[in-house]
Amino acid sequence: MAEKDLVKLLSLKDGVKELESRGSGLSGEIEVLTKELARITREQKAEVDKYRTDTEAELSKRLAEANKRDKEINVREKTVISQEEELKLIEGEWANIKKEKELLKQEQKDVLITRSSYLDKERLAELRTEQLATLIREKEAKPKELPKKVVKKDTKKPVQKKKK
Repeated sequence: MAEKDLVKLLSLKDGVKELESRGSGLSGEIEVLTKELARITREQKAEVDKYRTDTEAELSKRLAEANKRDKEINVREKTVISQEEELKLIEGEWANIKKEKELLKQEQKDVLITRSSYLDKERLAELRTEQLATLIREKEAKPKELPKKVVKKDTKKPVQKKKK
């Protein structure tokens, strides 16, 4: 979904450039494009926030379950009579929990990296919005000027003929 929005953003940017080159009906169409860009930016931000909230809740839930199993194993270790089979089961569960905790820690790192990536995309969208707004203000502030014709002066010296 975010890639589609980025493609829309880029096409909107290209649309703004095309409208600027045409020069007619610019302010109305730019306003529409700016509103569309703002809407897409809001949608992306909402999507990032939802993803982050859902992911953090899921990780918290899984971590709580892992901690609960860890506590259960600790209680079992204290109350177990020295039976080898029970001890082997506990050790197996303990290893699985350690592996799951490591996986959860890695997932948390991945989520932070993903979150950072989404925040970077959000900042990029905000910068593009600011750039478009600046371009709009500049276009509205000054009328389009025609380029001035430059006249080159002849700087060559006349060639003198040598006398014999």
